[in-house]
Amino acid sequence: MKKRTNPVTADVEAVEGDDPFPGDRQFVVALYRGLELLRCFRPTDTALGNQELAQRSGLPKATVSRLTYTLSKLGYLVYLEDSGKYRMGVPVLGLGYACLGGMRIGETAQPYLQELAELAGDGVVAGVGGRDDLSMIYIGCARSAGVLSLQLTIGSRISLGRSSMGRACLAGVGEEERAALMRKLRARAGEERWPRIEDGILRAVDEVRSRGFCTTIGSGIRR
Repeated sequence: MKKRTNPVTADVEAVEGDDPFPGDRQFVVALYRGLELLRCFRPTDTALGNQELAQRSGLPKATVSRLTYTLSKLGYLVYLEDSGKYRMGVPVLGLGYACLGGMRIGETAQPYLQELAELAGDGVVAGVGGRDDLSMIYIGCARSAGVLSLQLTIGSRISLGRSSMGRACLAGVGEEERAALMRKLRARAGEERWPRIEDGILRAVDEVRSRGFCTTIGSGIRR
């Protein structure tokens, strides 16, 4: 008897070069792509359609349609009939709080972040974050009094290659891991923008080694 093939899994696995671990039979590509689709949503997004999700994820629209249908059935996405788009569902929020509850670092660091922010002066945000692929996500933050140009808070996503937090993270990892991440950053940034970003990263690595911290002045930090 011929074994039935799951249409969603088959469709996702058929995308050439889309498997980050080719040859690993334990790795479920369909699950990976579903999670990647959720990561396409940004804090500034109210809702996204299949076309927008396909553009951001690089997946065929047929694959995206099946994934969004499945995720909406499970509650991770909510379908908005008036616009034909999707927004994040409450279960996603539950996963985020479960993550924060298990880490504890944000809660532990909070009083020290607040002290640092107030010491640094008006309009300062002090934060601690973790890496999510080519982005950094705030898992703890504190702000001093004053007007802030960027309203960053827990859950905010910023650039790995263009923010101080991201560059400090790159400085802290091993040479092999940093080289792999920089190749991915180069592919995302494009050849025209990459030399300036690379220069900033390498400068930050030197600063962290010599001074224990790095600064990023005049660079955009958003994803």
